[in-house]
Amino acid sequence: MNTFIRFRPAIFGVAFVIALMLSLFSQSQLAHARLAMCRSDPLVLLSDGTVLDISADIGALLWDVEDVHYDLHIPKGLSVVVSVSTPNWPTTVEHFTVYADNPPGTFTSTTTVFTREENTPVTANFLVNTIYRTLDGVSGQPLTVEIKTRGLLSGLFR
Repeated sequence: MNTFIRFRPAIFGVAFVIALMLSLFSQSQLAHARLAMCRSDPLVLLSDGTVLDISADIGALLWDVEDVHYDLHIPKGLSVVVSVSTPNWPTTVEHFTVYADNPPGTFTSTTTVFTREENTPVTANFLVNTIYRTLDGVSGQPLTVEIKTRGLLSGLFR
């Protein structure tokens, strides 16, 4: 039996735990910096070992956020191994949809946040392994962020 195959679940687990720890650390830093802001922050592990951290920084109090929707487009042939969503908020519903329809090495996230107040500031954040992109906008506006990897980390565990 190939020893690489045997240790593959352990590699996924380690990568996922590291990404989760980074995500939690960034949330605690954000909470101290902006008291009137909340964050939605799902984390995704793909079948090739790629770790995706998709988040929205929302310039509103938690109870003013009504809906957060993420559309994630990943390369064809990949699938989600595990995803961890933000715990349910009392007044918010978080939706997460994944489509495996992108070309190899291309990851696209569209984040749409709905709040009670119009034009609430929103920042869409997207992290693919170690590549980070962000886009500012307002509530109700679909914010699309695309990351193209060069194959250095994507597919590392194939």
